[in-house]
Amino acid sequence: MSNPDASDGGLNILCIDGGGARGLSAPIIVEEIMKRIQPMKKLNSPPGPYQCFDVIAGTGTGAVQACMLGRLRMPVHSAIVAYANLAKDVFSEKKRWGSGSFKTTKLKDSLRNIIQIATGDPDEPMMDRQQEGTQCKTVVFAMSRHNMRAGIPTAFRSYHVTANASPECTIWEALCATMAHPDLFKSFDIGSPPLSQSFVDAGLGCNNPLAHVLAEVKAIYPDRYVASITSIGTGHTRTIQIPDTSMLRRLLPIAALVATKDIATDTERVAEEIARRFSSMQDVYF
Repeated sequence: MSNPDASDGGLNILCIDGGGARGLSAPIIVEEIMKRIQPMKKLNSPPGPYQCFDVIAGTGTGAVQACMLGRLRMPVHSAIVAYANLAKDVFSEKKRWGSGSFKTTKLKDSLRNIIQIATGDPDEPMMDRQQEGTQCKTVVFAMSRHNMRAGIPTAFRSYHVTANASPECTIWEALCATMAHPDLFKSFDIGSPPLSQSFVDAGLGCNNPLAHVLAEVKAIYPDRYVASITSIGTGHTRTIQIPDTSMLRRLLPIAALVATKDIATDTERVAEEIARRFSSMQDVYF
């Protein structure tokens, strides 16, 4: 992988699928990748993903991890611990009534705590206004609740674009929007009425957002080529079985596990399409 500071080189992209209860597997895989890069680059310690990738993207739980690793620049191990604590806090108690199985307020509080520790400001904006053009960019996706049939997600970016600008919001608001799977949380509104927008988990339309990420990359880096794509999924739909003895089943209620299976429906199809697209290029798509 090249260094993101090498502005004339190829682009390295990390894309993390939504994974529901299985989401913890993704940062563990990223941690192993960083450990393998360390000796290759002759480093004293594993690098941070933000030092290796030009763009880090995700949906659902993958969006939470993308922001931890990219926008917040958290060490991978810290992100693993923070995500595990978030899952425990958020999914420990089911709602007694209302839409969604779990409380958005608990998700909000857990996210704000993570952001507070990382930046000192729990209401840190999603847009990184201090970011230089060569630094790692983060983009996460949610689906407009009123326009789901179009299948086009809304992008929440850490960087400025001239067309199709992102909603102005905090990091935690963007993540609450992308985590709002109907089986887990109620839809999430961003903005003030009458101009507010309601969002749900992009996993309902693009659980693997890589095709949208590549379109985004082409728009922001029209003169650069893609050197590598690391796309991390969390399992094939046909193999998702969580046995009764699984630690996940003991830790998480059944609603979270049902959503885990449901949100993976289009992931494999997108992965196969991208694999065909880059089939003639060696060592690009992983």
